[in-house]
Amino acid sequence: MEFELKNYKFFKIKHYLKKTHFFFFFNGINLNLKNWILIEQTLKKLKLKFYKIYNALIIKAIKNSIYENIKSLISGLIIILKPNSENLLKLKKLLTINPLLTLLSIKLNNKLYSIPQLKKIIFLDFKKNAAILYKSLKTYLKIPYYKLVK
Repeated sequence: MEFELKNYKFFKIKHYLKKTHFFFFFNGINLNLKNWILIEQTLKKLKLKFYKIYNALIIKAIKNSIYENIKSLISGLIIILKPNSENLLKLKKLLTINPLLTLLSIKLNNKLYSIPQLKKIIFLDFKKNAAILYKSLKTYLKIPYYKLVK
């Protein structure tokens, strides 16, 4: 069996898209070696796992998949970031990792969420977001009752 690097990278991308349930798609704009080293050091400090993918391979991998809609966003280098389960990240901190990286979308439980969908979310922890939703529903559901009583 011949071992080709391009085929290996292609199957690694497909495996990553299928098996990983939570990660971030970043687009790397004009990254030269010096900029990439700085970004890599920043990602290591934040304890993020990352995988760098080139344009042709990612387009080929998502061509006939459920992520085909994201194909129009891809232009150039794509970086997939996977946070560890131990560190809870704030979304605003992740958006400002480096001005050369732009967040395209977030994959969470086999669904892709774009940036406008995530504007109101502060934490990426499900329990904290569910608690905020519960508190807001509790207060907003009482408003019509208070108006009727008065």
